[in-house]
Amino acid sequence: NTYYIRLKNLYLAYSFPKRATKKFHMDNLTCYVKGENLFLITPYHDFDPETGFYIAPTRALTAGIKAVF
Repeated sequence: NTYYIRLKNLYLAYSFPKRATKKFHMDNLTCYVKGENLFLITPYHDFDPETGFYIAPTRALTAGIKAVF
């Protein structure tokens, strides 16, 4: 048994107010950032306690803009 702290998923989004989107003839505008496996704190280097393997989990970052006209 071991202890660990992991931030597995994080999703942040901001939707612009209607008065700002109307200037550009949009109904909605949202910007977002998504992260997966952002950090893992464990006493063992590159050890994944969930799988039991000495392989670091893959980190992924995604950003985007969603515009509705």
